[in-house]
Amino acid sequence: MNIFYNIFIYPIQFFIEIIFYILKVHTESSNTVSIILLSIFVNIISLPLYNIAEKWQKRERDIQNKMKPMIDNIKSVYKGDQRFLLIRACYRINGYKTIYAFRGTLGLLIQIPFFIAAYNFISNIPGLELEKFWFINDLSKPDALLKLGNYSINILPFIMTLFSLLSGLVYAKKLTLKEQIPLYAISLIFLFVLYNSPSALLIYWTVNCIFSFVKNIILETKNGILVKYIGKGFRILYYAYFVCFIFLTLLFLLRSNIIELSNKYAVLKKFILYEKSYYDMLVIWIILTLCMAVYFYIKKSKDIIITKNKFLLFIFSIISLSILAGLFIPSALIGSSGQEFDLPFLLIGSNFSKFIGFFIVYPIGIYFLFSDKIKNLLIYLYSFISFYSIINTFLMVGNYGNIDANFKFELEFLLVASPLQTIISVFVSILLIFIIVFLLKKKKESLLININLLFIIVLIISSISNLFIINQDQKILENITASSGTKIDNNKIFNISTNGTNVFIMIFDKGSPQYYTIAFERFPELEDQMDGFLWYTNNISFHNYTVASIQTLYGGYEYTPYELTTNNDVLVDKHNEALLMLPQLFYNNGYVPVTFDPVYANFSRVTDLSLFANHTNINAYKSDYSLVQDYVAKLIEEENKNRTNKIIINNSEDDIINNKLLKNFRFSIFRMLPIYARNLFYINNSFLFDSSQFVKTLNTSIKEYSFLASLSNLTKVNTNGNYFNFIYNSLTHEPFYVYNDFLPHFDELELPKEDLDFFGTDFNARSYYANVSSIKEVINFCNFLKSINAYDNTKIIIVSDHSRYFSPSVMIDNGMSLFNEYWSLLLIKDFNSRGKLKRSGEFMTSAETAYLASTHLTNRTNPYTGKIITNDYKNNGVFVVHNVKWSLGATKLRSFYFDTYYKVKDNIFEKTNWQKFNYDKEKQ
Repeated sequence: MNIFYNIFIYPIQFFIEIIFYILKVHTESSNTVSIILLSIFVNIISLPLYNIAEKWQKRERDIQNKMKPMIDNIKSVYKGDQRFLLIRACYRINGYKTIYAFRGTLGLLIQIPFFIAAYNFISNIPGLELEKFWFINDLSKPDALLKLGNYSINILPFIMTLFSLLSGLVYAKKLTLKEQIPLYAISLIFLFVLYNSPSALLIYWTVNCIFSFVKNIILETKNGILVKYIGKGFRILYYAYFVCFIFLTLLFLLRSNIIELSNKYAVLKKFILYEKSYYDMLVIWIILTLCMAVYFYIKKSKDIIITKNKFLLFIFSIISLSILAGLFIPSALIGSSGQEFDLPFLLIGSNFSKFIGFFIVYPIGIYFLFSDKIKNLLIYLYSFISFYSIINTFLMVGNYGNIDANFKFELEFLLVASPLQTIISVFVSILLIFIIVFLLKKKKESLLININLLFIIVLIISSISNLFIINQDQKILENITASSGTKIDNNKIFNISTNGTNVFIMIFDKGSPQYYTIAFERFPELEDQMDGFLWYTNNISFHNYTVASIQTLYGGYEYTPYELTTNNDVLVDKHNEALLMLPQLFYNNGYVPVTFDPVYANFSRVTDLSLFANHTNINAYKSDYSLVQDYVAKLIEEENKNRTNKIIINNSEDDIINNKLLKNFRFSIFRMLPIYARNLFYINNSFLFDSSQFVKTLNTSIKEYSFLASLSNLTKVNTNGNYFNFIYNSLTHEPFYVYNDFLPHFDELELPKEDLDFFGTDFNARSYYANVSSIKEVINFCNFLKSINAYDNTKIIIVSDHSRYFSPSVMIDNGMSLFNEYWSLLLIKDFNSRGKLKRSGEFMTSAETAYLASTHLTNRTNPYTGKIITNDYKNNGVFVVHNVKWSLGATKLRSFYFDTYYKVKDNIFEKTNWQKFNYDKEKQ
């Protein structure tokens, strides 16, 4: 049933969603107004389909009327097989087949998918329960307008049925009694089916019936003479609109001068035209122009012959589009990180079935319904869309940074195309149009067919390869899931001792010293509360991404990417060794070690604890959000105090999956769009026309913050013993829902303009909020340690694997924007250290983590290499790598593939201290 819905209903639902989104969001109208306008728009756009249905029904009636005297005569004289054979002969004489009788039901068949799609969409519009319409207080429920004692009667279903019957009466004048009965029966069936439906849905269908009623009156008035006047009136209005649009364009181009003159002449303020208003009218003009172009194409073009090759080109074009959008794009994305995606084959299968409906079923249906002129237009259109989509997917790729398993881009501002990219894309589209038109005019359809066929073969082979990779990743994921790690005792993961010694290392993924600097400047009280901490401000990581920098945080200088590459070690083995090194070292020194969410264990993107199966002395845990559900409940309760529309988190598996299915469909469209249109389709951290907004689920910002905020609740307090705790947290990596109160929220609240202006982008501003939030939670945890008298006997290290884009910064001011992401966090609160936050300009790196954590140990020997853990490696400078080309899936590699590296020493903010080298790739 899901496949059936995806193929036959979802394309129409998506079409309805687009219209509703434009009306609701772009024009900022209410749900009620948007639903009314939606009904009108859908009916107007559907008119050609109903017109075709009417022609087919008329054709059916005409031929039935023509055959009726002969058939009546046969029935009055003959019986049995003889009657049957004579009626069949009558059909053959008139070129009629029994199946043609279904032409009379075409109008009804068209309505069914529209009805189901509208029902499913409108019933799930959020906020209906808060909206009133005249005497209706809740649009999410039946209207219940008429009260009779304890009973209530819904009025809207009867109003809808009234207009449906009136429409039928007008239309039924030309029908026989036999044909009229189904018409009235359907109206009564709709009454019973929709009687207890939400009022919003009844409003939609009532407007639909009113529109149908008016349409039938117009069509029947003097044999449709009004239609001719309406057509002429539309052309007159279009030309009038065009003249007005030219005038408005002049006003828009001169708006700066008008604004300036309006200070002197107030009357000119009425002529100020702002961007939004102008672009709204521009879109309307483009749509009207396209409609007029199609109208004149149909009216002026001569008879067109559709050859077999033209039809094959159409078929191959829509097939290649379906495979590209439905199979290749999602499989390529999921295949790049097969372990991150839940139910990947469901995502791909659902996407494929939707695009089969979108690009095959409905285009073919429209193709066979309309005339040869429309068929020819469709051949040109889908040929262009097919080739242009392939060009956009493979050639106009764009560098957009990371996209997570929830189809959210990390750096949205990268989606904005450069002027050169826009010019190239427009030029390519114009050139492609001319090539297709030229080849079709020259009857070279076979060339385009062969190219399309080649694309189809390549896309299928690539998709199968991606599916194979995904299947392998899913098998690995099954093994990972089976390994649950150390058993959790009463929701306590970490350990602290009041009389022994404790070490806490906290990795904040993408934690940025730039944001910490701003935070301490804006909130000096935070700096005062960082009791006993020393901040190494002259600190770098060994790469600007986690994949090649995280090993050094866990293992120290023996595990830098340059060191691992030149030693020719198997990377996955050395990476796992780095994850185990400190926990094993501390165990050897009498500590109880805990590691939480070990990063990329076994080169897996999801937390894989199977590595620790043979290391039962190390307690290993991964994120289990049931551990923080009490804290999340408090967050919901706190946020609901200030909300009229209360938050109800629905984390059911179906809702989460549906959310991803919706985004997956839109991601395919995103990839196929021209490069200059992608930032318009994905804006404000979500895709346009995204119904996933209907589902409230726990976002990653809340999840990651909840673990930081719950540290004290997740920590077991012991009287004796020594404890080592290694914690990874990605709140600073997932800041999408953090607001300027430094708390995560359930919605992406609009940010203050001053912060957007200062930080440059929404992501940068939220990253700042997330970093401040991490500081606050570190301080809260420190206060907890003080409250149990375990602060002085605890060492705390805060470190990040790298940072990220931000301007302005010291690096950029010094002309070193390339190295902005290498500047990373390193703070330490040593045993018995107290006092105001101190800063040190000593040259440090993220590999110091292992050394700083173990300085107090009597045995500081790496248990796997036998080497003493030291920081002497940095004395003559360190090698940091750049442009790493490497995949987590490549588990047998012996090197990080990079083309350049830098030797860095002393002050990292001095450009002369970064010496560039090219690395010999043949050695790799």
